[in-house]
Amino acid sequence: MKNYKKILSCLLSVMIVLSAGVVIPASVPAVSAKTKSAKTLKKPTKLKAKMLTDFEVMNDGSHTPVSLSWKKVKNAKKYEIYRAKLNSNGKGKFKKLKAVKKNAYTDKTVKGGTYYKYKVRAVNGKKKSKFSAATSKIGSIYQPIIEAELNENCTAVKVGWTKCGGAIAYKLYKSTDKGKSYKLLKNSASFKKQEGAYYYEDTSVKQGGHYFYYVVAYNSVMKSKKSEAARIIFKDYQFAVQVGDTKDDALGPNLSALGSLLTVESEDESILKAKIDQDATGTYKLYLTGVKAGYTYIKITDTENLGTFDTRYRVKVSDEPVYDFTLKKGESTGLYDLDVYKIVADLYKTISSKITVKLSVTSNDESIVSVKNPSSFNCEIVGESSGEVLVKAKLKVSAEGQSQETEIGRFLVKVE
Repeated sequence: MKNYKKILSCLLSVMIVLSAGVVIPASVPAVSAKTKSAKTLKKPTKLKAKMLTDFEVMNDGSHTPVSLSWKKVKNAKKYEIYRAKLNSNGKGKFKKLKAVKKNAYTDKTVKGGTYYKYKVRAVNGKKKSKFSAATSKIGSIYQPIIEAELNENCTAVKVGWTKCGGAIAYKLYKSTDKGKSYKLLKNSASFKKQEGAYYYEDTSVKQGGHYFYYVVAYNSVMKSKKSEAARIIFKDYQFAVQVGDTKDDALGPNLSALGSLLTVESEDESILKAKIDQDATGTYKLYLTGVKAGYTYIKITDTENLGTFDTRYRVKVSDEPVYDFTLKKGESTGLYDLDVYKIVADLYKTISSKITVKLSVTSNDESIVSVKNPSSFNCEIVGESSGEVLVKAKLKVSAEGQSQETEIGRFLVKVE
């Protein structure tokens, strides 16, 4: 009976407590508004993808890195980046590429010649946001780097360019009008290879011809930007020296304005020695000295990187009589060597608008060689009759009533 009374007493106590409105705490605490918001993640927005064009990050041209950025998401601890590699139909499956803490990333694993898409989501622990909108497709083939020079036998122009990752073929274009217009020279997937690069020998050239070339790499889905143009003047040699002789001012102009900024290098000093130095009057000149018969190159470089000179010239050293030009009767050729001096003339003009620069090209005997457009840097000489003649080029600089005329080039011409 006593136990029965105790049970009733406990039940009564509980009823009193409940009637008083006292709530017994739940075993699991309620989630605060702050905790709930910490788990809420919005999807990333403003996702942008950009190809990086800095040569230093291009590796060897096999790929071009992609820079990714997006708007920072509140409460995100990290971001998961997904990438899709697209096939020729523009489709591809997204796969996880990387997890990063910052709202930016550079993908250095892309392959040249392939399109990609990207999307991103925010992460906080086990909580993940929805994916951002995917980027538009992005991809590229690296822009080729091109060079042109005479081949070893001086019978053709050798055009070479870098291999581009992802390309399956190349289109080579040529201009015969100083870069004003181009025509397709060759389109092929099987150009010759040399030291990891491609090249083509253009035999459709003639003496005195002035040619420009550029190349485009491509595959089934994209093409590269066209390369910078490579320029060359096709002559057996651009300058000639006899064995044992020194030819001064061989490039033509009085280099006193730029001489201290220039350096010259001979690729084979056993054939030719070259230097830029001052003569007795303090004038800077180029000196070429023949050592033994053969062909080599000299390179003139602007040491201050002003962009005025950076040119490679072929030089012939001979133990036979040397002619700057050999023409047939009725044939003409441009004195393209004067192109370098046009830079000097333009430089004077930039110094002051009051300075005038005039060119004059004269032949010692017009009955053997005549001159077309003698005051133009694009002048031409024409073979009229058999013989030998000396053609001279002079530059006259005038300012404020004073003038100075300097001989900038001599050309020994033989007409056959």
